[in-house]
Amino acid sequence: MEYLTLNNGIVLPKIILGSFNVNNKNIMHEMIKTAVLEGETGFDTSPSYGNEQILGDALLNAQIERQDLFISDKIDGLQMFELNGEIEKHVDASLKKLNTTYLDLLLIHWPFEKYISGTWKSMERLYKNRKVLSIGLCNVDVRTFSQFLKNDIEILPHVIQIEISPFRTANEDIRMFQNKGIVVQAYSPLCRMIKEIRESNILLEIAKKYNKSVAQVILRWHLDRNVVPVFTSSKPSRIKENLDIFDFHLETEEIQNINSLNKDYKIFPESFGCPGY
Repeated sequence: MEYLTLNNGIVLPKIILGSFNVNNKNIMHEMIKTAVLEGETGFDTSPSYGNEQILGDALLNAQIERQDLFISDKIDGLQMFELNGEIEKHVDASLKKLNTTYLDLLLIHWPFEKYISGTWKSMERLYKNRKVLSIGLCNVDVRTFSQFLKNDIEILPHVIQIEISPFRTANEDIRMFQNKGIVVQAYSPLCRMIKEIRESNILLEIAKKYNKSVAQVILRWHLDRNVVPVFTSSKPSRIKENLDIFDFHLETEEIQNINSLNKDYKIFPESFGCPGY
């Protein structure tokens, strides 16, 4: 595994294993066991995934020291709504499920305008109290992030997680966030390997050159753009493959050719998770 450092000194793995839609205990344990053996130390979840407890149990079972892990969790819209942004009790509940006393990263899942300011203030307090070591946002773009900054922000986000893939390169968003010293994470980084991705001549040619799979090329593309991919797979063979991307780099022209695939395609429309966005 390779690492990068957030602007507050916290170390972050360059690729993270997500857990979206993984709710089977045995599958989760096998996922985590495989990932840890392959050098993975970063894991991402959310209360809305319904799997914090089984992830926490799997991490305990994996026998890896807590200080060697990077555990990322989220605050969901319903949690923001329930207590008007005073989300500390929800974080305490998540910590208990994950068998830990702190989170390495806490993200706001969706930027609900009415509750985001109060939620961020709560997160700043949690950060100062060291219950969370870094804080950030999901599902924002240049417009909504600029709106967020109009609030009384004391601590700038350390991480922003958005949907990025060869079909949604998010160049403008990435440029803005990185210029502010914010690390960008990509969810759905492989665009679920839909047919148009799997059969892309550009990706297939690059994969052939490096003797890698299309998925490995895409994940390397993220890394070479200084973006941290958060991928999900329940297949041990796929986890091993996706983590085997540290022995090559793409050339500038190849990165540009992959960027040319952009068509602002999204798997998760923002307005579905955040009405009015």
